[in-house]
Amino acid sequence: MTSGVGMDQTETTVMEALPSPVKYKRRWGRRLLKTILIVFLVLLLALTGLAWYGSTRVTRIPSDELTALSPYEGGPRNILLVGSDSRENLPKDLEGKVGKFAGERADVIMIFHVVPGEDLAQLISLPRDLKVDIPGEGTNRINAAYAFGGPDLLVRTVEKATGLPIHNYAELRFGGFAGFVDAVGGVPINFKYPARDAKSGLEVDDGNQRLNGFTALALVRSRQYQEKRDGEWVSVKANDLGRAGRQQRVLTALFSQVKDPATVLELAAIFDAMKDIRVDESFGFPAMAFTGVRILMIGTDGLEREVLAVDFSNEGGRSYVVAENPIAAIQLDNFGAGRSIEG
Repeated sequence: MTSGVGMDQTETTVMEALPSPVKYKRRWGRRLLKTILIVFLVLLLALTGLAWYGSTRVTRIPSDELTALSPYEGGPRNILLVGSDSRENLPKDLEGKVGKFAGERADVIMIFHVVPGEDLAQLISLPRDLKVDIPGEGTNRINAAYAFGGPDLLVRTVEKATGLPIHNYAELRFGGFAGFVDAVGGVPINFKYPARDAKSGLEVDDGNQRLNGFTALALVRSRQYQEKRDGEWVSVKANDLGRAGRQQRVLTALFSQVKDPATVLELAAIFDAMKDIRVDESFGFPAMAFTGVRILMIGTDGLEREVLAVDFSNEGGRSYVVAENPIAAIQLDNFGAGRSIEG
């Protein structure tokens, strides 16, 4: 017969062999932390791999074809963003809807950078009718530089006109822009009034609209923009300046849409659209990835948008816009230094 003392000793021995609740919680906590770290590293590697693959999909412009770029030596990295009006390689749903014009012109000209050390990105648009001196070609509208000498001459012209160094170049054609918009599921834009442009093909109702690739392209191309107010169609900012503002609005909406987690489900379509992007050869994966991550972190709230201050001019029957100084000079000086450009 076992004594009571023996039973107590056995129970004590068993209890000592079991881990204490505190030790168990510590082990569980360490295992959970390890699991979280492993999952995080796997996701980080996956995202890095996807970003690298995406960077390989873009078309690279050889360095010997784009010699005008300035070397990057720190500070804001100025990227010249260009929308080309080339009708080459248009998707079938756009054929015959965007007009027929030979050659290529710079339909959109913007300079973009992220300010180092701050949650600030800046974008300044140069109206395509801006009067400038094109090296070797004389006085003309700034978009003519692209038609005369492609990206290299456009970079030289922009640097001369603005006094800003251009470190990198990125270009997207009509078809590529529309394809990219469709790939991310369209872009959300709110219209206070119904809007149209018979020439570009724009036609939208008022209220919140999600624009597909064709309609977004029609909006950024619009120079005869009209709104239906009190039952009448009236022209509203139907000029180069209004057009530049609408381009910035769509680009901002596109940035916002790219941040939507749901876009990860459309990676195949996004990667396919990236083949229509052309960038300079020196804009490699590390710089592209860093810029992309900073844009996502900053978001649209940290994006300053401005159109270069200009006046309208008519010389010899030809219309231009000319830089309105000293306002334009101050804008460019602040932009180059990473200071606020909002007036």
